[in-house]
Amino acid sequence: MTDEQLGPMKLIFNYNDIFYSFFYDDLSGCIHRSREYAINYVYSGEMILDNGTEQIHVGKGECVFIPRDHHITMYKKTKDGERYCGIFLMFTRRFL
Repeated sequence: MTDEQLGPMKLIFNYNDIFYSFFYDDLSGCIHRSREYAINYVYSGEMILDNGTEQIHVGKGECVFIPRDHHITMYKKTKDGERYCGIFLMFTRRFL
């Protein structure tokens, strides 16, 4: 079975509200408001951040800092044949 035959994929792993992994298909955008400071690392594929005035493209091997209480739309997309896979680290007050 090929990746195309498997259909959309969306798996989320949560470990103690600190570490998140996201795997997405190309069909969904994610409206995100982080109440805490966060860093998102793109392991494969591409993520596009849209804050309403500009779009920021984050590619494989890059990371982006997301300030707390910042409204953005995240689009996770396939790029160069690789599905999006990323790691999201959220820095809560309890953690800091």
